[in-house]
Amino acid sequence: METSPLAERLWDEVRRTFQRADAGETPTRTFHRHLYAMMRCTLTIDAGLADDLAHGLFATPRRYEGWVRFSSAFFSSEWMPDAKGMAVKLIDVPGETCLTETVGEHDFVMVSSSTVWFGTEALMMEYSRKVRRSMGSSPTPRLFDAVPLSFLFPGWNPLNARWNMVRLAATHCWHGLAYRDPVRYDYFTVTAFRLGGREMKLRFRPVPKRGLRLSGGYVERLKQRLDAGPVEFDLLVQPRTMPAAEPIDDATVPWRSPWAKVGRLAIPPQTFDTEDMRRLGACISYSPWNCLKAHEPLGSMNGARRLAYGNSAANRGATCPFRHPWP
Repeated sequence: METSPLAERLWDEVRRTFQRADAGETPTRTFHRHLYAMMRCTLTIDAGLADDLAHGLFATPRRYEGWVRFSSAFFSSEWMPDAKGMAVKLIDVPGETCLTETVGEHDFVMVSSSTVWFGTEALMMEYSRKVRRSMGSSPTPRLFDAVPLSFLFPGWNPLNARWNMVRLAATHCWHGLAYRDPVRYDYFTVTAFRLGGREMKLRFRPVPKRGLRLSGGYVERLKQRLDAGPVEFDLLVQPRTMPAAEPIDDATVPWRSPWAKVGRLAIPPQTFDTEDMRRLGACISYSPWNCLKAHEPLGSMNGARRLAYGNSAANRGATCPFRHPWP
């Protein structure tokens, strides 16, 4: 895929806004810089999938080893109206990949909402510029920077309010208050990927577990949940069945097609709150383009993300391709 001039300009704006470095320090991730947990995981692909689902990664029943990273988009405090992130890297995956430098890897990069408020290249450009102006010299966005009123109300006209942004901010606030169990969130790819001759989105849906009385911060509650047994998520695909109502190039619009289960992710009990795991969580690189060519990312937003994720990782000296930390 050719990189568009708009994607080049967009990356420059995103870098200037979201990948600032404190004096003398290495730049951080553009988004999801705050790490909650880095853990080992496995993904098992289901047997007997329908022919229209059994493509690429889903063509053969198999168990893959991997690494999962939980994070937040902007803020270290879980009480802020912020999206949670879940990124999964499968290793030793056979097949042709979109990026030649990451052969054997397949990543899922997901957030805790099915849409985002900057779901097109033009919206992302406008959002980044307005956040940068609000930030001034601050190294990271503050709450009023991340939700700039000039973006929420274009032209400062309340009648033109971007209600998708209002809804998402309210949803993130509600999740922060109501979801005491850190593995209760659903996670979505937001953008589209190839599935045979069609398009799809993906989702990790938590497998219901017995309710527990959890206490402490996010990491402490996650430890308590893992002490009770493995954490599991069903992997679902959403083949696009209503093209007129399900745009590829606008991630502010939710798709309505049904979901189908294709596998299950399992996170076994383990010790993850260690310096080694935090270091791995800081240096590991994820990208929607680290994937099998059979599931090539689609649309202009994904084209822009190819440039942004690659440059972001290079700027901060991230590990790419992945190297197992403990052979």
